[in-house]
Amino acid sequence: MAHTGSYSRRLQVWLLLAAVSLTVEQVDGVWPLPQQILQSADRYSLSPQLFSFSYGKDSAAQTGCSVLDSAFKRYFSIIFPDFTKGTDNGLRYLWSEPKPFVVSVSVKSRGCDGYPDEDSDESYNLSVSDGQAVLRSVTVWGSLRGLESFSQLVHQDDYGSDAMAYSKLNVFHWHIVDDPSFPYQSRTFPDLSNKPDLLTPCYKGDVPSGSFGPVDPTVDTTYKFMERLLKEVKFVFPDSYVHLGGDEVSFACWQSNPNVRKFMEKMGFGKDFTKLESFYMESIMNMTAALNKTSIVWQDVFDYHERIPQDTVLEIWKGEHYQAELSKMTKAGHRVLLSAPWYINHISYGQDWRISYAVQPQNFSGTEEQKKLVIGGEVAMWGEYVDATNLTPRLWPRACAAAERLWSDEEKTLNADLAFPRLVEFRCELLRRGIQAEPLFVGHCKHEYNGLWQGLANPRRQRCRPIPTCPFLFPYIYMSSVKANKHEDLISKYDMSLLILCFTDHSFHSWHNVGDTWRRRGESAVIELVPPAAVMAGAAGAAQRSEPHQRQSDSDPPSAAFC
Repeated sequence: MAHTGSYSRRLQVWLLLAAVSLTVEQVDGVWPLPQQILQSADRYSLSPQLFSFSYGKDSAAQTGCSVLDSAFKRYFSIIFPDFTKGTDNGLRYLWSEPKPFVVSVSVKSRGCDGYPDEDSDESYNLSVSDGQAVLRSVTVWGSLRGLESFSQLVHQDDYGSDAMAYSKLNVFHWHIVDDPSFPYQSRTFPDLSNKPDLLTPCYKGDVPSGSFGPVDPTVDTTYKFMERLLKEVKFVFPDSYVHLGGDEVSFACWQSNPNVRKFMEKMGFGKDFTKLESFYMESIMNMTAALNKTSIVWQDVFDYHERIPQDTVLEIWKGEHYQAELSKMTKAGHRVLLSAPWYINHISYGQDWRISYAVQPQNFSGTEEQKKLVIGGEVAMWGEYVDATNLTPRLWPRACAAAERLWSDEEKTLNADLAFPRLVEFRCELLRRGIQAEPLFVGHCKHEYNGLWQGLANPRRQRCRPIPTCPFLFPYIYMSSVKANKHEDLISKYDMSLLILCFTDHSFHSWHNVGDTWRRRGESAVIELVPPAAVMAGAAGAAQRSEPHQRQSDSDPPSAAFC
């Protein structure tokens, strides 16, 4: 066998889109890292006309299994994007002439019509040899993970699909409603988002202020409404979990309302409004249990409330002392999700993915039985400063660090330095698949530079188009307005300005646009190329010796970048 890999999932992974060689390559780049790997240097050429997925003869799942039938089509389009788009006009295979290749999938148990849950066995065993790959799994969900690993073994130029599946993040947590927004469109209550009837009226003194707070937990209509709404939610979202929230509830409006205060006195809650919240949350969790749904709540519900159904899953989101919370909650017998260290909407300068990668979800004081109650983790991306313009690059590949921490063998993934080159390659894989993942550091992806040298060798062909960075020509670049132009014979003068401007190769795509802006301002500068070790010293030196660069005469016009 040329390549074998297997994985047995321990933790759930949650989240809050020229000539080519198509070959099956070494397994180094698979992300997350499989639990076990046996590899060789063998490569096998693939052709879309000679490639197929099939069900093994001993497979419990066969043609008609909607999960795998659609997965076969999806991964065929990922592996052969040009072919499925109708743009494959004859690929040249560099390693060997292609011959028939079959990926045979065998599933041990039935269950194509169900939904994955925390007990789903997502383990798989994948072996690749000449002419075939054999993928074995207990469930169809394991086969999906194995198909993704196989697709990452295939080296090619272009991809395009879902980044969550690429990282094996297997649960999507949709925080669909909150106080700033209520986009859920209910069929049972079509005008729900436009009516405040269920909310608590806030008071200023003895008079309603006209504003509203949380739902009113003191009236029967609230619970009748919630029961009908949850029944609809069960139909719309057939998964086994429903997240009921429960964090950061403001008590100010309840405290101002005289009817709420009377209810508190009647129930013996005194002035402890956490007891009122507990009363409400307990009622809602009982409703979800009656609908055969498992409730997930934020840690606040546990921190402040006494009675919580034992099967409720608690999610830890508060960043400080989360290990102590893990210990306390699991000691009480509750299953736990950890998201506190993975709020990646909190960005920082540098390689902050390393912080996520270093987290050890089961590193807390407790017994082995307690640690088994940590069923997974969640990468959270909150939207205060995130929308469609920056969501994708902010998520990827930073979310991948947590994905590997939760998916892979912890003992084999403790060293972030060893993980770095694999994550860099996986980031390039995301780019090839159409996911605009941000760079991890200075570097490049091979597929970004097709045809660059032809453009440099024949500037007339370039016609002022933006040119991607050439990793071997521009490892590091700074600009300074100095007279000397010892590289004039290579790239001529640039129509740029500014005393010092540092570029790295992944930002060089915008070079032409920057130059055009400066050209219209009538300013110019000279670019100087320096080796990596001299970047800092060279930039400092340029600052000391900088002086305006003058044109020799009016007949010496500035030249635009790569034109």
